[in-house]
Amino acid sequence: MNYYIFNNGSRASHYGIGTYVHQLTNALSKVSNYRIYHVELQTDVKEFTIEKDEQGIVHYLFPELHYPLETTAFCRNVCHILNKFIDPHEQNIFQFNYFHHYQIALALKAKFVRSRIILAIHYFNWC
Repeated sequence: MNYYIFNNGSRASHYGIGTYVHQLTNALSKVSNYRIYHVELQTDVKEFTIEKDEQGIVHYLFPELHYPLETTAFCRNVCHILNKFIDPHEQNIFQFNYFHHYQIALALKAKFVRSRIILAIHYFNWC
């Protein structure tokens, strides 16, 4: 089972949401049937990069862009790149931590119809 955790390279990714992602990763890594992947958007890499950390977790790093995450083009490009690495015949879980990843979640669900989508609500814009 593949578990994809989406995060941003923002300030929140190093504090509240980052702490949550770290704890989620630690908990899931203790379950032997999960392969964990981090999809990190708006990072400081110059181009799309794949890294593997000391725990064996694969990180898909997307560079920072200078337009909003919600754009159709950005979401389409993220999904197009990820499609090359995700096996549609395996069970995939996509965990999102930001509302503005909604279009990416929709696109992935359309492509991987047997997948599960999870959204953790960490904050509300009006708070």
